Amino acid sequence: MANEELSSGDDAAIKAIATKVKTDQQKEIQELQAFISSYQPDQATSNMFNMELMESMEKSGRQSDLQVLTGDTDQDFAQLMIVHHQSAIENARAVQEHGTSTMIKEMAHRMINAQMAEIEELQEWLLANKEY
Repeated sequence: MANEELSSGDDAAIKAIATKVKTDQQKEIQELQAFISSYQPDQATSNMFNMELMESMEKSGRQSDLQVLTGDTDQDFAQLMIVHHQSAIENARAVQEHGTSTMIKEMAHRMINAQMAEIEELQEWLLANKEY
């Protein structure tokens, strides 16, 4: 979504958010990959954790499918990114609840804070740029 915003969006503020989202998520992916390559699980993944992740993904997919797209790249990016971030927060909270590694729980905490801040920024932009 960030790539589409960067190539087709018009608003400088939303493009800046897209750039930050892309940079932050690439960093998070690298951190998670490093964690996965070095972590030795001390227990099997719980069924409850798996169920929570699946429910979150289904909820996010339904919400995205129900989102009315305006055809305005900036508006659509902001709205869809909020849904995406809300799903990421739910997943990170599941990691905090079910995870056993202090490192992954700290990563989840940082991700939650970052996603919440970006949601607030996107919501403020949407309110300031609403067309009704």
